[in-house]
Amino acid sequence: MMMDLTQAREAIDSLDREIAALLARRFAVVDGVSDYKAAKGLPIHDPAREAQVIQRLRESLDEPYQADVALLYERLFEISRARQQHRRSSSN
Repeated sequence: MMMDLTQAREAIDSLDREIAALLARRFAVVDGVSDYKAAKGLPIHDPAREAQVIQRLRESLDEPYQADVALLYERLFEISRARQQHRRSSSN
């Protein structure tokens, strides 16, 4: 059965709430990683780790979604690096 526009938007709104909650949880973990990296003198940017995550996600998805999810995660990594940089600069 095909959803009408209202139903589709309600479904998207529900998914957006779930995604936002998961992102908040992810950022809390990123903050912990940031603190660990700072304490150990590790760099913020880990390109190999980012590539590994994107590859794993691409492999878990059907082809039509792989490129879009990869782009989304590239942006998510940029945001995560900015959070880490901000944490480091505000703790000095």
